[in-house]
Amino acid sequence: MILTKMCRYVLVSCLAFAGCITPSFSQLSAPVREPLVGARSLALSPDGTRLAFSYQGDIWVGSASGGRAVPVTNHIEMDDNPIWSPDGEWIAFASNRYGNNDIFVVPADGGKTQRLTWHSGNDVPNDWSGDGKTIIFRATRDESVNGIYGVDVATGKTRQYVLDYLAVGSPKFSADGRKILYTRIGFPWSRPRYQGSAAAQLWEYDIASGKRSSWANNGFQHLWPHYALGGKTILAVTTTERTPSSSYVGKPIAKNVDNVNRCPNLYAVDAPGKARRLTSFTEEGPRFLTVSRTGQTAAFERDGDFYVMNLGSEPKKISITASIDDKTTNEERLILRDGATDQTVSPKGDRIVFTVRGELWMVPTKKTKGPNADDAIQLTDWEGFDEQPLFVNDSTIFFVS
Repeated sequence: MILTKMCRYVLVSCLAFAGCITPSFSQLSAPVREPLVGARSLALSPDGTRLAFSYQGDIWVGSASGGRAVPVTNHIEMDDNPIWSPDGEWIAFASNRYGNNDIFVVPADGGKTQRLTWHSGNDVPNDWSGDGKTIIFRATRDESVNGIYGVDVATGKTRQYVLDYLAVGSPKFSADGRKILYTRIGFPWSRPRYQGSAAAQLWEYDIASGKRSSWANNGFQHLWPHYALGGKTILAVTTTERTPSSSYVGKPIAKNVDNVNRCPNLYAVDAPGKARRLTSFTEEGPRFLTVSRTGQTAAFERDGDFYVMNLGSEPKKISITASIDDKTTNEERLILRDGATDQTVSPKGDRIVFTVRGELWMVPTKKTKGPNADDAIQLTDWEGFDEQPLFVNDSTIFFVS
């Protein structure tokens, strides 16, 4: 009887003691899944259900309806321009892992990458043939002019399709593989509102006959072209009205009021010279247009956001999230012993300001007491170049940035 009471007493005491020493942790707030902003080089899977894109130098894949994306490449160098194989099992992409862009492939669910091109020029994949055997790209090989080439994914052998003394780009196979759609000339995609003789034109090349035909050449940019609806139409980002950019000499600059015709939008070019607008954006237009192999679904980036649309319907904004971590440490400790330029001495002669690695630094001219007293002090911390410092007086320095 006594043993029973003692056991109960010890048990209760232990429980009470345990309760006293139980740590109290403050909980972290619930994680917030921020949507990705600023992805580029979008590519819809053949059936339009998955979306590949480039973000922070890697290739990612997520659902075309939104949700969490996962990386399929993870390299310190730039991976860009993903395209899907016709069966949806592989993704080709460009990477500068060996100095210049070459074409690589990786399983669509992630895995070991394989290199397909080894040329010293820049090879960027643009489309995969319907039979899965060839990837086409724009390049310059042994000729003095550029052209459209194809690489056999099994053997690595290249084939020349088109040569042109003017710049060509964005080649795409037709659904039956008999034709190639491409752009000719063209200002960079970062100037979609450019209007003039150097605007990107749409051309089509018949592989069997070698005949070339113009589809759009109206002085407006035609960017990211794709066949759609089984080859019945061509989708591209373009404009139909010039955006005023400057005034004539002696005349005031008129107020610019944007509209859907001035703003880049998605158009369907149903026949040479005939286009109809599919979206109605103003101020900021679509970029990085992609179309599924079925030709029924399109996707693009606009103002940092993802949009997906079934052709014939309005585009829908989707939210894609991802687990992001820095690949390298953002801070670096360096001991700089050389490379100083643009030295200038203060009016009193007690300090010298100079440039190292694009920043301004200051150091005393005489030894002083105390630890680190003779170390240089960094005066600027800017992404651009700060240089050519000049003392105005002992407290003010002018410099070029």
